[in-house]
Amino acid sequence: MDKRCEPRFATDQTIAITTLGDCRVRQTARIKNCSGSGLGLVVQVAISAGTAVRIELEDSILLGEAMYSRPLPDGYFVGVQLEQAISGLRELRRQTQTYRQQSDEDPVPTA
Repeated sequence: MDKRCEPRFATDQTIAITTLGDCRVRQTARIKNCSGSGLGLVVQVAISAGTAVRIELEDSILLGEAMYSRPLPDGYFVGVQLEQAISGLRELRRQTQTYRQQSDEDPVPTA
């Protein structure tokens, strides 16, 4: 019997993942399944349980923690619990560029 609180959905998407902390390692990974609070990833370099990770998607950054890592014939399967999500990065970038352009056009007077 599956004791998960949320259903998992199969997928196959390439992403970039970076381990955070003293020894940062960036690698390409594949999302194999996902839920509202977690991801199942296949990576080439093992990620230890308890390691904080940053996951980069098309328009989002996800922050989480590796909960476990199991060896596979072609890498490692890592379960990640998601903690934070930042989405809408393209719009944020556009708004920032607009603000910078307006600031350059209308400089604030200095005393």
